[in-house]
Amino acid sequence: MTLDLEKKKYMSQMQDADNIAENWNNKPDLLEHSLKFIIDDCVIFLQRYLDYGRATFNRKFPPKVSLLQKNSSSPVLCHATGFYPAKVNITWRKNGQEYHEYVETGETLPNPDKTFQKHVRLKVKTEEWKRNQYSCVVQHKSLTKDIQKILTEDEIISNSSKCNG
Repeated sequence: MTLDLEKKKYMSQMQDADNIAENWNNKPDLLEHSLKFIIDDCVIFLQRYLDYGRATFNRKFPPKVSLLQKNSSSPVLCHATGFYPAKVNITWRKNGQEYHEYVETGETLPNPDKTFQKHVRLKVKTEEWKRNQYSCVVQHKSLTKDIQKILTEDEIISNSSKCNG
């Protein structure tokens, strides 16, 4: 069933609905109410819902980034959380160059507050990260510049105590 706004009458799309269209067209109050809703109210409601949606979809929350390690022999996690929208790019760098060896990327997961979290794991021996500079770089739509966390002994020691207890 369609409502022809120019002819101001209901049009059936199937022969079986012709009787219904005729019945509705013979009820001027129903026809006037439908026309008013489509021409006036519907546009207002549609604009309101578009505004609500725009506010939701355009929101941006920057990630909070931490380096985490259970102990000196376990992998180092670069963990980003609390960000929205969900798309995020997390990479490890070794001496300023993108580094992909011994790196595992986790899935982007939802948080209860409708934000997201993700981690990228780097498995490297302690001697190796002491000889080189490793850094985690996080890129997200909410950021004007990338977040970079440099892997240092202080960073790992302070976070490993959080992981263990």
